[in-house]
This record gives sequence, C-alpha cells and structure tokens, in this order.
Amino acid sequence: MSFGPVVRLSRVIARYSYSIYLSHVGVTPFCFGLPVPIGPQWLIFAVLAIVTPVVLYHLIEDPLIRVARKIADRIA
Repeated sequence: MSFGPVVRLSRVIARYSYSIYLSHVGVTPFCFGLPVPIGPQWLIFAVLAIVTPVVLYHLIEDPLIRVARKIADRIA
C-alpha cells in the first residue's frame, strides 16, 4: 500500500491497537449504560473510544515497553 493517508492511519491504529482492544471492554458498557438518550451515548462513546486508548498507551504501555527493552538489552 502506498497511499499516504491510509499508511499513516494504519500506523496510528497499529500503535494503539492493544490499548483499543483493552479499553473497549470498559468504555462500551460504561457509555451505553448511562441514563441519557442514545445520541449523547454515541457521542461519549466516540470520544472515549479515541481518548482512552491514547491515554492508556502513553501512561502505561509505552513506558513498560521501554522498561522491557532496557531489561532485554541488559540480558543480551
């Protein structure tokens, strides 16, 4: 694939894929269990489905990947 926008979007999705996978388990029932009309539920879901994986990646996943790389470098 050489179409620039698709490549860039694919890289973003790949970077956050594990966080997307983990966060949807909590975000989905939270949003659709709210006592508000369905329109706002979808809006809240859309926002949280994007923001939550990014936050989780930068606060948890990326720092732990760096720690694991340091440990692996020491072992190797």
